[in-house]
Amino acid sequence: MLAKLGEEIAEVSEWHGTRLSCCNTARLHSFHVNEESLRFLANHVDSLFSWRWPDEPEDLCFLAPDRSPILISTAHEEWARLVLADSMRLSDCLMAVLEKAEVETVPCGFVVNMSALSSRGRNDRRYIGIEGEGWPVDLPGMPTIEHGLASADEFELSVAYWRGIMKVDGFEHAQLLYFGEQPPYDGFSLVGFDCGFYSNEIDNFSLILNELHRCSAPSIAGYKRFLNEYGLFVTREAAEMFLRDVLSDQTLSNVYRGCSEDLSVFKVYRYAHV
Repeated sequence: MLAKLGEEIAEVSEWHGTRLSCCNTARLHSFHVNEESLRFLANHVDSLFSWRWPDEPEDLCFLAPDRSPILISTAHEEWARLVLADSMRLSDCLMAVLEKAEVETVPCGFVVNMSALSSRGRNDRRYIGIEGEGWPVDLPGMPTIEHGLASADEFELSVAYWRGIMKVDGFEHAQLLYFGEQPPYDGFSLVGFDCGFYSNEIDNFSLILNELHRCSAPSIAGYKRFLNEYGLFVTREAAEMFLRDVLSDQTLSNVYRGCSEDLSVFKVYRYAHV
């Protein structure tokens, strides 16, 4: 199919996002962005990170007419970067592809979370968000998890496991949470918006927990008054403003320089049926 789109093939040792070592090379496939090629890309695989060798060409990338990158991806690392200048105009068709790719990078699914431990060793009971001890205690019937989350198909198992967890000493306050835009089942209520990243059950981080609940720089301390009873922001706008101000603070931006591209705003839902 790619050949029909007028592809060009070159032998290269590096491309946007990747550099091969030890004089290794790989084939770089290039073709023009048009309605036909975009339709093929959008429908051929399920997600941006499905472009993996040997089944598919790896590391999908979009370039502007001047050859500067618009979208960079490294599929096997599940990493992507979107680079847009304010003056850059994109077709509706291309924007649809990029928006789909952006959605696919945001995790969604169920997780059984304990309240996160504070720096003083006590549970921050007020905070219910993306950080915490995910899927604690190895009990029978634990759902299959991928990147720390259970899929919608694992809903019944997730509920059963959560109820079992609450009977274990020390886990009475476990929460069944859903990260994503809209839970696929009834019984969930939106408890707020968190800022951070969630790669899996052991690789996750919350700016709200670490910068507002555990400590607070003077430049962002005022955001504490916008937190609700769950220790989260009530609106996406407040969460996005907080994230921008954190990254605008010179001291904080240096702290988070290595992961600033991974930080985003998450909807957090809590399952209320018992």
